[in-house]
Amino acid sequence: MRIVDCQKGRTLIEILGVLSIVAVLIAGATKLLDRAILRYKLTRVSQQVVEVQNAVAKKFVGRREYTGLTLTLLHNDHLLPSDMRYSNNKLYHKLGGEVTVTLAADDTNYVITFKSLPKNACTELVSQNWGLDPRVTLNEMSVGTKKMRWRCETGSSSCYVMPLSVADAHAVCAAASNDVSWNYY
Repeated sequence: MRIVDCQKGRTLIEILGVLSIVAVLIAGATKLLDRAILRYKLTRVSQQVVEVQNAVAKKFVGRREYTGLTLTLLHNDHLLPSDMRYSNNKLYHKLGGEVTVTLAADDTNYVITFKSLPKNACTELVSQNWGLDPRVTLNEMSVGTKKMRWRCETGSSSCYVMPLSVADAHAVCAAASNDVSWNYY
């Protein structure tokens, strides 16, 4: 009598091995996807700063003062980025924090503030060179009480020269949640 080896299925150990390999691949893909989404959001927040500044420039083109500047004014004229959430007279950036646009001490300056930015977003924003566009009239940036200007007075410990190095950006954005402001004139 002949004994025939008819094993056609897989063992439980083989199936578990394949499932564990698939699980590792899925975990890696999820991590890569999370990083890509975060990178997109960080890039988008940076673009939103420019778009809000451009919205103000478009609304007040040819004028040297910004009398009457409010988020409601920009919203009603459909000048704000479409992917920014506007609700109850408040504007929110891509990472969920509030955005404010206010007049400075006089009507010739205004300040855009992106609130509640995580460290990595703050670091990226303050280390960018915001002076590349000759049309942009950025006077200074700030994170909390730390100021960033194109030139600082000698010996000023609370002033950093723009654009910041990555090391200085990490130092400025040390808090878990940061508010970054751009003062335009």
